[in-house]
Amino acid sequence: MSERIRRLLRRRLDSELPSLAAVGDWLAMTPQTLRRRLREEGHGFQALKDGLRRDTAIACLAQLELSLLTIANRVGFSEASTFHRAFKKWTGVAPGEYRLTRIAAPAPNPTPTRTSPEPATPALHNASLPWFLPEGS
Repeated sequence: MSERIRRLLRRRLDSELPSLAAVGDWLAMTPQTLRRRLREEGHGFQALKDGLRRDTAIACLAQLELSLLTIANRVGFSEASTFHRAFKKWTGVAPGEYRLTRIAAPAPNPTPTRTSPEPATPALHNASLPWFLPEGS
């Protein structure tokens, strides 16, 4: 049931999201029955809406060409400030900060940077010995 509602909400995300009663009408059930079925699955209607908005906003933040206002509109907020507050409530950080620190931040270099040049050839302990004889032979 919750996944079905999520798909239904996703199709209407860029406009005002429908109420519980409207979703109940589309699914031919009362709001009380819909609420009960969601509760049986461990979900709430508002939590489904918020989760969908959050997940979509995070995906949109990865598209660096999109402004925060555009993202806010795409996830159903008419004002950037309202989106900003909601996003901070969902994730603990503002959307711009999230984009900078979690998405747009350059990945750390997995290979360490050398601080001093290494010699081109390894130093030989005893250059007079043939390569096949160990030292002390």
